[in-house]
Amino acid sequence: MKRTTKYVAFDVHQATTVASVREEGGRVIARSVLPTDGGALTEFVRGMRGARHVTFEEGTQAQWLYDLLAPLVDRVVVCNRRGAPHQGNKGDQIDADQLSELLRRGALRAVYHGSADRATLKELTRTYRNLVEDATRVMLRLKALFRARGIATAGTAVYHPRHRARWLAQLLEDGARFRAWAYAGLAVVTRSSADYTLSAGAPVRRRRAPMTRGLNQNHNRVLKDVFKGAATAATARPGPLQDFYHRVIARGTREELARLTLTRKLAALTLRLWKTGERYDPTKLTTPAR
Repeated sequence: MKRTTKYVAFDVHQATTVASVREEGGRVIARSVLPTDGGALTEFVRGMRGARHVTFEEGTQAQWLYDLLAPLVDRVVVCNRRGAPHQGNKGDQIDADQLSELLRRGALRAVYHGSADRATLKELTRTYRNLVEDATRVMLRLKALFRARGIATAGTAVYHPRHRARWLAQLLEDGARFRAWAYAGLAVVTRSSADYTLSAGAPVRRRRAPMTRGLNQNHNRVLKDVFKGAATAATARPGPLQDFYHRVIARGTREELARLTLTRKLAALTLRLWKTGERYDPTKLTTPAR
């Protein structure tokens, strides 16, 4: 390619990226379909002579792609064209061609993607936002369960464990009571078969414990995975949480249920610290009553 300014647009997808390259006069001089891979994309832009201006739309991979290409090209424009009017046909190559033309004309408004030192702050902000959204969703779902039965739930008392028995008593259906407190999907689901045997001609329930099949499916998957992972990690590291886990096992609780107990403890601690602003104090860890 000649040593002139190149206007490069990427239409990025999970597996492939469609590229369109224009010269200063507006003619498309290259089109390509590349794997969405760092090596392939950097090799593509390095093969161009002259100034290189690159654009792609805001999305899941935008920050990664910005960090990858910014050191290699003269300018990177991350744009957000959601809601922009569209006429005519639509397709990946058409989208890439349109982007490269808009870049050449200076008609794209950049979305900020900057210094790496702010990446941690951005991720923490997103984490906080997700936690607030997830917690709000669970709280609204819980109140809706009561509201659907004509039960008023003004205030926040419905969320407090110390009031749990009083609120549960107002739910007459077993299914509703089960749904009401299966926070984050940490309620145990068990199944068994051949529960009864005959003794002297009469059915007698077997004494063996039911088989644990896992946790319930009515849950927030992200929160459930986070707390389960934290509990698993805690059981393998010396410290107050591991000591708590071993105390539960010492009382005769099976390992998988002891790990679940620790998971619930972590969830409760997280909620308390988040709501009160207190600092974590391992001396306040207590083993639940039998």
